[in-house]
Amino acid sequence: MIILNFEVKKQRIIKKNTEYLVNHTLHFLEFYFTFDEQWDLFSPKYIIFKHNEKNYLNILTYDNASEKYVINVPSVVLKGSSFRFTIYGTLYVSGFEERITTQEVTIKLHDSGFTTKFDNIQSNDDVDIFTSLLDNLNTKFDDLIIEDDNIICKSEGTIVKVIPLSVFLDDYYNKSEADTLLNDKANLSHSHMVIEVVDFEDNVDVDLNVFLDSLTENIRII
Repeated sequence: MIILNFEVKKQRIIKKNTEYLVNHTLHFLEFYFTFDEQWDLFSPKYIIFKHNEKNYLNILTYDNASEKYVINVPSVVLKGSSFRFTIYGTLYVSGFEERITTQEVTIKLHDSGFTTKFDNIQSNDDVDIFTSLLDNLNTKFDDLIIEDDNIICKSEGTIVKVIPLSVFLDDYYNKSEADTLLNDKANLSHSHMVIEVVDFEDNVDVDLNVFLDSLTENIRII
């Protein structure tokens, strides 16, 4: 277990120790927080984790043994090169809500190279090329946004690359779509249709790495 300690003074979060952090861990990273007297009346205390343009809300739990507030960092935010978090607390006075907030903190992650895909494992499962592409991009950038006909790649809130979907959507399909089309065409005896089937199958069976390399050539940098 790796523990990062933080001190919260008024609206400022101060990191008290550093660790070499690597992505794709699972239930292995914890945050410990101590709060100054400004936070005494604010309960509960919330932490918002931010990754991939999504917010994940958790309640900080007080640990009597350490006398600190503790949270196990959710694995969903540990998949990229960084994630962010912020803290807030609420207090109700005469029926009105008061809120105290902190600045947003960014935590950097090194690439582990972890994968569940192995070349020596043969599988007949359908391979969704689009999903595989997003999974690969997710390890390179903090946030991915699909907007209109583009994949917008962001790191630390800044747009780094824009990938036009038109580059590959007209030429590449997932395996399940390919199998359906091939089965339909196989029932036709016309020789011209057989040639089309062969051409289409060759296009779909392109190696994913080759596909990603060719796609990279069409990326424009902002």
